[in-house]
Amino acid sequence: MSTSIENIIATNKHRASLFALISATLFACIIYSPWASAVDLVFDGNTSLISGTDCELGAKYRLGTTTVYNGKNLDLIVEITGDDNDYSTNDVPGYKCLGLLIDDPGDPELFTVIGNDGNDNGASDEPWSTDLKLTIVEQGTETPVTVDRILLTAFDLDIKPGQTGTDNLFLTDNAVTYLDSSTKVRRDGISSNGPGGVTYTTLLLGTNQEDCNPDTDISCRAGVAFTNISEFSLRILNGKSDPSTPRLFQFSFEASYFDEMNLGTDYGDAPASYGDAAAGVSSTPLLGAGLPPDNEDASQASSDATGDDSDNALGDFDDDEGVTLNDVTLSQQTLLAGSPHALNVAVYGSGMLNAFFDWNRDGDFDDAGEQVIEELSLTTGQHAIEITPPADATIGESFARFRFCRSANNCNVPSGYADDGETEDYHFVLAVGNARSGSTSAVDGEIKTGLDGSGIGSLGWWILLSPLALATQAPPHINPLHQKIITTANCPGQSS
Repeated sequence: MSTSIENIIATNKHRASLFALISATLFACIIYSPWASAVDLVFDGNTSLISGTDCELGAKYRLGTTTVYNGKNLDLIVEITGDDNDYSTNDVPGYKCLGLLIDDPGDPELFTVIGNDGNDNGASDEPWSTDLKLTIVEQGTETPVTVDRILLTAFDLDIKPGQTGTDNLFLTDNAVTYLDSSTKVRRDGISSNGPGGVTYTTLLLGTNQEDCNPDTDISCRAGVAFTNISEFSLRILNGKSDPSTPRLFQFSFEASYFDEMNLGTDYGDAPASYGDAAAGVSSTPLLGAGLPPDNEDASQASSDATGDDSDNALGDFDDDEGVTLNDVTLSQQTLLAGSPHALNVAVYGSGMLNAFFDWNRDGDFDDAGEQVIEELSLTTGQHAIEITPPADATIGESFARFRFCRSANNCNVPSGYADDGETEDYHFVLAVGNARSGSTSAVDGEIKTGLDGSGIGSLGWWILLSPLALATQAPPHINPLHQKIITTANCPGQSS
C-alpha cells in the first residue's frame, strides 16, 4: 500500500475384450508427490534491526511471522541494498524507515517502507528510491527456506496530485504480475540495473490521476507471484516527494488481499468447436505449480491450443503447465491408441479435477467415454494419472481439456464458466498403438505385473474394476455410463 503517509493395473487375461468394452482406462495415484501448502507470511508484530543503521544502505531487519512451512517457523529478513532515500526516523513520529503497520485493529500488520527526497542534492522534490532484498528464513536464523509460492500485494499505488510523484514498483524477471480488471496501475517492460547484479524487467506505475483510498480502491493495487523461491529483490520509487510529503508504501504477503482484486477470467484455447471454458482467476485452486493464470478478455481459441500460450501481451505468460508426459508438457505429444500413458498432473490447492479427450476427433468432448476424469478430488501436489486411449480411437490430431476448480459440479462439463480454478487445453496426436503388453512403468518408479493379473508392485496395490463393478459400486468420480475406470489407491505417504 502506498499513501501520503498512510496454492491393479487392469491386467486381464482377456485384454482384447476388456478394451472393446472400455473406451478409456484411467488410474489415479501411481505416484503422489505432495508439496507444502501455500505460504502466507503473517507478521506477528515483532520487528528488529539486526545489523546496520536504520534507513541506511546495508541495514538489515528481521520481521517475525506466525507462519510455519514444512515444520519450520519462518521469519522475513529485509536488507536495504540500494538507498537514494533521505527519510530519517525523526521525520514522522511513530514510523521507521521500514517496519510494520497495523491495517485494522486485530488485523495482521502490513510491511511498510517510507521515504522522501531531501535537499542533499540541491533540491527536495526529486525522485527517491529504496532497493530491497527480501529473504525467507528459518525463525531466529539467517538460513534461507525455499517455499513453493509466495504472493505479494502492493496497495495504493497512486499520487498526491500537486504534491508528490507517482508510486512505482520495480520487479525482476522471476516475478509474475497481476492487476485488477479495472486497474488504474500501468505495467511496462523495462531493463534497469539494480544493486548486486539485479536487473529489473517489470515496472508497475501507480496512477498519476488521483490519491486513492487504500481500503476501497482495489484498482490501485497490484499483485505479484513468486514460485520456488527463498529470496527476491524489488525497488520502490516515487517520482517526487519532499520532506513535508513523505510517501508510505505498504505490502501484504497474504493471499486474502491478493484475492480481493478482480483478476479477470482464464479461458481455454482449444478450437472454437469445443466451446468456451472459463474460470475466474484467483490464488487457488490451480493447475500447475502455483502461478495463477493470466487474464484474458475473451476465448483464446486456436488451431493448436496455444492461443493463450502465444499471447505476448505484457503480463501474459504460458500458464498451461499443469499436465506433462515424460516430464514434458502434454502439448504436441503423441498418444498411442490402446496403450497406457502415465500423465503427471500438478495441482495447487484442493479441488475437483475433470478431464476431457476427443477420442474420435469430431471437434467436441460430448461423446461417450470422452470425459476421462470426472470430479476427482485432489490436493496440492503432483499426481501421476494413467490414461489409455481406446483401441479404436480415431488416428490423427486431437485435443484434451483439463479443468480444476474448488467445488463439485462447478467445472464438470467441458464448457461454461467456473467461479474459480483453471482451464488448460492441449493439442496432441493419436497414433496407432498396441494393447497393454503386460508390464508398464510409472513416473519415477516402476510397477511390474504379470499376465496372471497379480498387479502387485513396489508402489502399492493395483485394483481391477470390471465394467460390472463400475455399474454396481462406482465411486463418486466414476461415471459408469462412460464405461471408464478411475481408481485411486493409497500411495506411500498419501493419506486417504
